[in-house]
Amino acid sequence: MYSGDGGATLLIGDLTPGAVGDTNAGFPALSAGDGVSCPTVALTDLVPDAASMALVAADANCFSFQELITGGFTPNFGGEVSDSSLLVGLRGEADNGLEWSISSYWGINRADFVINNTVNASLGPITPRDFDPGYYEQGDHSLNADFSFPVSDALQVSFGAELRTEEFTIGAGQRESYIDGGLGTQGFSTSTNGFPGFSPKIAGSWERENYAAYIDAEFYATEQLLIGAALRFEDFDDFGTTTNYKLGVNWAMSEEVGYRATISTGFKAPTPGQSNASNISTQIVNGVLTNQGVIPSTSPAARLRGGSELQPEESTKYTLGAYLSIGALDVTADYFFINVEDRLNLSSDFTLTPADLATLTNQAIDASDISKFRFFTNQFETDTSGIDVVVSTDTEWLNGITN
Repeated sequence: MYSGDGGATLLIGDLTPGAVGDTNAGFPALSAGDGVSCPTVALTDLVPDAASMALVAADANCFSFQELITGGFTPNFGGEVSDSSLLVGLRGEADNGLEWSISSYWGINRADFVINNTVNASLGPITPRDFDPGYYEQGDHSLNADFSFPVSDALQVSFGAELRTEEFTIGAGQRESYIDGGLGTQGFSTSTNGFPGFSPKIAGSWERENYAAYIDAEFYATEQLLIGAALRFEDFDDFGTTTNYKLGVNWAMSEEVGYRATISTGFKAPTPGQSNASNISTQIVNGVLTNQGVIPSTSPAARLRGGSELQPEESTKYTLGAYLSIGALDVTADYFFINVEDRLNLSSDFTLTPADLATLTNQAIDASDISKFRFFTNQFETDTSGIDVVVSTDTEWLNGITN
């Protein structure tokens, strides 16, 4: 039922609102004001009052979706996803034993959204039923160079560098999918019902570049003891620099038994999509159609609820384990502990109060279409620990080998 007050009255749109001479310019659903209001149509058990409804039907300047889509509608949301990638490279070995590999990767993923059998209610009788709400696109390009060199029988050194560019794009939808056609101030929802289209204010492209260099060494201190160390430096044009390391030892006490341990650090920068994506959909909350979804953490509405620039996640990991052979069985058992700080996660749902909406309006920001929202945030720290146990064997069976 098309009602804006919980079922007490039918939602009636005045297509010529205001005093005589009001132009209502800029609203495609409205004509100049005629100074005449439309009738109120009461609902009884969700059935419109027949006499009032007849007055609405007889007046071309009054509109109800009961006239256009009597039985209601169910939006159908979908899209077409295309994914392309290309990897090219060369590798070889020099006369002195230097192994090298140079490669370039390009990839792009695009999701073109569609929503059908719906309306932009604020457009009233001129609303389309099928819409193009826009698209998401993620592109990545990287250049890699990796080298490995046996310094001696006991020492192997590897090193390399990477240059990476990623770009996240939100493509604007058709104009009818996001505008207020004129009936928004009369209680009709603006933008497409089910999934509002991306407006030019939301649309845009965000790019990030980072480069990295690393060095890795493996050294046999004895025939039984292998020591490994790695160091990686990385520079992000939006988050600065980070240096991470890994240290590991492997002690083969005998051919059947050995021990190993590692300590390492990690770094994960928020993606451009996490920092900038807007994704609003229409849900039924307590029987009421509500626009809710994810907005950027730096948007004005999010800042009212503590949103801020996202920070990278940083981690530290420890492992300690053993491996052994028992007859035909190979067994490994490893304990691990991982600490992650500033973990990225979606916040709780927030609702804008009338005071919040007034604050945003004073900043020339219209957030009336966002009833509930959440955003990515560096929300918490986690410690994760556990034990991995792997037992493997192989046997000849049916003229083959089963592992």
